[in-house]
Amino acid sequence: MTAIRRRTVDGCRLCCTWGVVESSGLCPECASAYRRFRNGDVVGVRYREAACRRCGWPALVSSDGTCRCCRLLVRLRGDDAWLEAERARRTLASGRPLQLALRLATARLPRAEPLRQTDTPLTRQTLPGWVRRTAAPQPADDPAVCVEEVPGQLGLFAPWPRSFTRAHAARIQGRPLPGLSEVATALGEMARERRVAATWRFHTLGGARLALAARLPDECLVRPETLADLPQMAPTLREAFARASLLDRPRARIVPAWQTSGRGSCRDCLAWTNKRAQRCVGCLNWAHGHTSGTCQRCARWVALHDGYCRRYVLVPLCTGGSTY
Repeated sequence: MTAIRRRTVDGCRLCCTWGVVESSGLCPECASAYRRFRNGDVVGVRYREAACRRCGWPALVSSDGTCRCCRLLVRLRGDDAWLEAERARRTLASGRPLQLALRLATARLPRAEPLRQTDTPLTRQTLPGWVRRTAAPQPADDPAVCVEEVPGQLGLFAPWPRSFTRAHAARIQGRPLPGLSEVATALGEMARERRVAATWRFHTLGGARLALAARLPDECLVRPETLADLPQMAPTLREAFARASLLDRPRARIVPAWQTSGRGSCRDCLAWTNKRAQRCVGCLNWAHGHTSGTCQRCARWVALHDGYCRRYVLVPLCTGGSTY
């Protein structure tokens, strides 16, 4: 006599999916996987009883070391940090939270495929197609690059020349910048005129982003003398800003005294010294009582106090605020 397999509505005791479960307390997918594990079936996905490397709970895990509940959560984009770590071949600590999944007769859950093999070196593995096709998260905005300043104030110190790199442009890809769309349109026109590849437009757009981010808070136009701070293609970007009507008139640039033969600003604090010396008297005395290192604010190698150079110790005292 054939036994009748009873089904009820409850939560699966393995994957926590709420819906129709069999008499064993498992959903049809977990019941099939458990039968394959019990019968020693090694064809396809290999299952074993162990602690899930994502949530940390003991369960029936697949070849990637995760339970079905965690695989469903990652597949349904419930943990983008874990998915990005798998794509980058990194391993995160276990103990991440779970999410209850609902199994409906009219809707089908995606297949809980393993992301990778835990017994194979990460560099020799190929991730599933749906993982590779998943869009990467939008780049974040690094506030340490071109620090946002308060508009409407008179600056006590002149801005010093910067040394931008391509890495700086990549760190502010997610920052909204006024005028960027106009410059991008101008660069697109120049790319069609010059018949250059997409790499040219990518690098020029990164330089334009740096030039727009380096503007003073009360200025809408880009000063042409500041384009010399960009890593490359300054003449091309000058033409692009001119086409977009975002290029300001050229002005004389104040530079430290050690970069010119005339009188200028102090090399460390940028205060006007009115002398030909490279550093003012205050910075010379400051250097004798402090050790040198990389400033946490301007990233220059100078004498520090609590991680900051003399310039960024004086600025809060003069303005009554904090620039950190």
